[in-house]
Amino acid sequence: MELLRKIGNRKALLGTVIIVIIAAIVILPIKVPYSVSAYCKIQPAKKWLLTMGTNGQLLSTVFDFKEGMSGGVKASQFAREGTMKLTFNPLLTTGRMVEIGDTIGSIYSSDTEEQLADLRGQISTMKASLESANRGDKESVIREYESKVAQAEEAVANQRLIVNRLKALLESNLVSQQEYEIAEGREKVLAKEIDIARSQLETARTGVKPEEAALTAIQIAALEDQLAAVNRRVESFALISPIAGTVSRSYSADTLMMISDIADYIAIIPVKANEFPYIDNANNVGIFYNGTKSITGQIIHLDNEIHIMKGQQTRYATATIVSNKRDLPLGILSKCIIKCKPITIAEYLRRFLLS
Repeated sequence: MELLRKIGNRKALLGTVIIVIIAAIVILPIKVPYSVSAYCKIQPAKKWLLTMGTNGQLLSTVFDFKEGMSGGVKASQFAREGTMKLTFNPLLTTGRMVEIGDTIGSIYSSDTEEQLADLRGQISTMKASLESANRGDKESVIREYESKVAQAEEAVANQRLIVNRLKALLESNLVSQQEYEIAEGREKVLAKEIDIARSQLETARTGVKPEEAALTAIQIAALEDQLAAVNRRVESFALISPIAGTVSRSYSADTLMMISDIADYIAIIPVKANEFPYIDNANNVGIFYNGTKSITGQIIHLDNEIHIMKGQQTRYATATIVSNKRDLPLGILSKCIIKCKPITIAEYLRRFLLS
């Protein structure tokens, strides 16, 4: 009995000592490291997408992952009639570097070309009329326009031969429908130029009344405004890169071009809402991808909006990658650890119980 009593006393003493030690550890202002585990998605700083819309629009979209917002959408509508052709710079291969302002492609529109030819012809005709009325040297002008008519007729005849030859080849499936339509559109443009040249010749022969000169000048100014508007549209047909970056491969049928700005990499981190208050701006982030490779990031933004992911309330944190920036796999889902401020053991136990 005495032995059992001594063993019991020792156990009680040991239990008391353990409780005192635990209480001392909890009460003492000793701080321990604290971190939040999560998964993140690696993205470029910016991404430019050129996509084809459902109704024939060409959509240009820039998204800034660092700021978490779109830079806007630019839409170009393909013409309903005529032939349009989109051509990319053949040097733009996957991984190639592109600078801001580089031309990556262009659009050809037969409808726009015909419109330009028509406007230029009208302006040229009216200016010739004014010049003829003011100068009075009609004979030389008439001979010049007679020559233009003959040249335009010859050009149309030659183009018609090309169209007829392509039509025969098309029936034998030796050329594409698009190539035939482009040649046919060219013939229409040249035919308009004949009408323009004949109109110019007729104007030179008949002359313009002096009282009509002021009205003609106003009409010329209006047509030149229309021509400037069409030229601005033609300039928009040149596809210019709005960002610097590398050409990324796309496996989507409606994505025509994708350029990623990898001067900086961004990690998008969804964090459980109950752990989000423990994170501050400038917290370091350890990111592990491909199993073993580790990179370092730094929190630059904390979002206030709540999202639901897998039935849990989450908020997004954004981090910028500050080490090993080269050749990171974009879009990869990686485990990460957000290193928070050290906390006391009591706070650590409280957070553990609430998590």
